[in-house]
Amino acid sequence: MKKILIVGIGSIGRRHIENFSNFFDIIDIADIQEDRVLKAKKDFKINNTFLDYKIAINSNKYDAIAITTPPHLHLEIATQAVHKNINLFIEK
Repeated sequence: MKKILIVGIGSIGRRHIENFSNFFDIIDIADIQEDRVLKAKKDFKINNTFLDYKIAINSNKYDAIAITTPPHLHLEIATQAVHKNINLFIEK
């Protein structure tokens, strides 16, 4: 089963949840804003939710991670993913 983590559940992240649901069996999400996480959990088929992406990355094995946060956060998140050998999709 293919598993993806989407980090950042703003409008772009929500759009990618829909898109990636066609290609991944399991979708986990992470965002620092609990209201976004809860709304996405209600609106989409989400497996696990996290308020800290580091916990998600360190406690699960993902085939890919979609980084849909503001650009100044991309490098930190991507570095964590690369150390776990997770494929990257980075939204500008």
